[in-house]
Amino acid sequence: MKKNSLTPNNGLSLSQAQSISNLCYQRAIEINNLLASINNASKSVEIDGKEHIIVKGRELPSNIVDLLIEKGDLHACQGFLMENIKAKDDMLNEAKNMTADLSQVKFPEDWVRDCLLYTSPSPRDRTRSRMPSSA
Repeated sequence: MKKNSLTPNNGLSLSQAQSISNLCYQRAIEINNLLASINNASKSVEIDGKEHIIVKGRELPSNIVDLLIEKGDLHACQGFLMENIKAKDDMLNEAKNMTADLSQVKFPEDWVRDCLLYTSPSPRDRTRSRMPSSA
């Protein structure tokens, strides 16, 4: 089973995913604050047979189910993004620590590497010599 949803050359950059995750978090906090302000319970006492209301409850908003679903979706999206951000970061760290396998690379012969290429000056450039200095 695949641990993440990363595919080669596809998807969001780390900073894009983090920005979207932050937006999800901010919206979920807004919904949470709205839900925290809802009080649908009433408190009352009965004194001498008469009911006195201490705290009057308010009706639940008509969109309470939609808000709860949206909050759940935001947290799920944020979790998905964070899981894949971590997986991508792990992949990048693994790639940084890799060493290249040069066993199949053919290197030029020593005489080719040690050869200096001399190019004569261009007819347009008579004042400069391209000969290496003998310092």
